[in-house]
Amino acid sequence: MCETFYYLLFYCEAKEIVVENTLDEFQKLVGGDIEMVYFGFDNLRIVCNEVGLIKHLPVNMRLVHALKDKKMLPTYDVLCGDIFFAAFDKEGNFRSMTDREIFICLQFIECGVRTLHDW
Repeated sequence: MCETFYYLLFYCEAKEIVVENTLDEFQKLVGGDIEMVYFGFDNLRIVCNEVGLIKHLPVNMRLVHALKDKKMLPTYDVLCGDIFFAAFDKEGNFRSMTDREIFICLQFIECGVRTLHDW
């Protein structure tokens, strides 16, 4: 029997979900191979479809990676299709999200401009 963990699923609106802690379940959530995207917190990641942009899935979120070196242009991540927010332990394994981590992710979603430098 697999463990079940709490995650935060987002497409148009956020909802808490409980899923088995398996790669197959994560792939079902995003509709394909997964990619983990850093968004400013060491123990949290956004998990998305690795080829969502190539498959022309609907745009879900755009992340702006602001750079401290003002001479360089910022970079962007365009996340397409369903995504979910996930937490990790110190060894890099998926784990359930705490109430505080869910709150952080909800605040991040509600933020109009998703600029990583601001976080």
